[in-house]
Amino acid sequence: DAVAMVAALVVALVAYAGVAVLSGMFYGLKLWRAVAGLTIADAVLRLVFVGAALLGGAGPGVVAWAVALPFPLAVGALWLLNRGRVAGRYAVDVPPARLAHNALNTVGGAVALGVLTSGLPLLIGVAGGATPKASVAALVFVIILTRAPLVIPLLALQGWLTVHFRDRIKESPGPAVLVTGGVLGVSLLVAAFAFVLEPWLLQALWGAKYQVDAAT
Repeated sequence: DAVAMVAALVVALVAYAGVAVLSGMFYGLKLWRAVAGLTIADAVLRLVFVGAALLGGAGPGVVAWAVALPFPLAVGALWLLNRGRVAGRYAVDVPPARLAHNALNTVGGAVALGVLTSGLPLLIGVAGGATPKASVAALVFVIILTRAPLVIPLLALQGWLTVHFRDRIKESPGPAVLVTGGVLGVSLLVAAFAFVLEPWLLQALWGAKYQVDAAT
């Protein structure tokens, strides 16, 4: 399946560049329904395709294409639906050097986020060494379980937050500080609940299979 997986990866990378550009235009023009549509279409298509591939017993090559195809399909569908509201309404408003600098910063942030989200199980597995696989699996599961309610909304809102605060931060940093403090406060509150509920929740979900102590 190596050829199929590499081909799927190439298509996904190229199409994701289209997702990023189209998403950027939607954000810049404040077409929030289009932003939501692009996010939802990509996620729903991937859920359907990957689910169908797994239920059908498909091999890794087919699953890779099921992951990759939603990128170009979502871009194509959302462009057709919103072309009239986008065409001719945007322009690059910075010099090429500044544009390249901004793009590199964005790519760097995306790579860091990718390592933290998709790469975290791999990093934990490498760091685990001789640690029993069940212990590593339990730790990965707990991290995903506690991280998802924080990461997913922030990922969905990060573009809106960027547009919202971009021109306001120089006037007053107060709202940004308030949002950051709110996220930290909610995180601490949820952590306190998790400390109490986590052993019971894991026991209810998995029995004794994936258990970590409440402090972890």
